[in-house]
Amino acid sequence: MRIISGIRRGLILESPENENIRPTIDRIKEAMFSIIQFDLGEIVLDLFAGTGQLGIEAISRGAKHVIFCDSDQKSIELIKRNLNKAKFTEFATVINSDWKSALNNISKNIKINTVLLDPPFESKIHENVIMYLQNKDLLQENALIIVECKKAEQLPEQIGNCKLLKKYNYGQVSLNLYKFE
Repeated sequence: MRIISGIRRGLILESPENENIRPTIDRIKEAMFSIIQFDLGEIVLDLFAGTGQLGIEAISRGAKHVIFCDSDQKSIELIKRNLNKAKFTEFATVINSDWKSALNNISKNIKINTVLLDPPFESKIHENVIMYLQNKDLLQENALIIVECKKAEQLPEQIGNCKLLKKYNYGQVSLNLYKFE
């Protein structure tokens, strides 16, 4: 795993020892950030962060602050080590809890511009998470949510006030870009 672009371009990040953690491959990560490159917000949420590589990539590309959330303690430790290695700890908040508790603990004063949503593929909770983000009033107007899931999984055109702008397919993976209106 490496940082693809930005101020820490080329930095190798620590990979997970746990085989249950599925890091986004570089090709998909590069595609993801190409999709949102001109709209990457200042406040980013990396939900189901795993290794932290997506949020770290966002910081490297100019995000001012990233909130990393994961329920696995080993993932949290890995995220912290990778943030340290990239010298990005001052730009990060790391929350160790399930996604609902994490979203409940984010201050109402914070408005998220970009959500990187990459839950375990078999979880099928994308819609629930997107609705919960809206119900908790955590999204800034025109916030982008990019959802990584299996290509075969069909996500709806509309989830609350979030409209699917485009679906991008890469092998067996798809990236679904939603905009909060």
